[in-house]
Amino acid sequence: MGSTPRHDVIDAKKLMTDKRIYLGDKGYNSGKKMGKFYDEKVYRMRNSIESVFGSLKRRFGSSVMSRTFKMQRAEILSRIAIYNLNSFFMWLIFYRT
Repeated sequence: MGSTPRHDVIDAKKLMTDKRIYLGDKGYNSGKKMGKFYDEKVYRMRNSIESVFGSLKRRFGSSVMSRTFKMQRAEILSRIAIYNLNSFFMWLIFYRT
């Protein structure tokens, strides 16, 4: 999370401190340093995660404009909320029976 593009693993290590299961795109399992967070059973869900990350980056770009961590977090959460609302409305319009 920064004003310039960089690899997400740099920030993910700081955020992944508890016992929850985390899913990430293919960059997260590229090294053995993230091995303690890697679960083989959950690995198959990676394609879905990569699709969502790709969609978010195509729609909103791969960097944030905010400078402070608090505002970066707010900006990212806003993007995710907009993405989820858009997905929900598309489901309502096209897939609801």
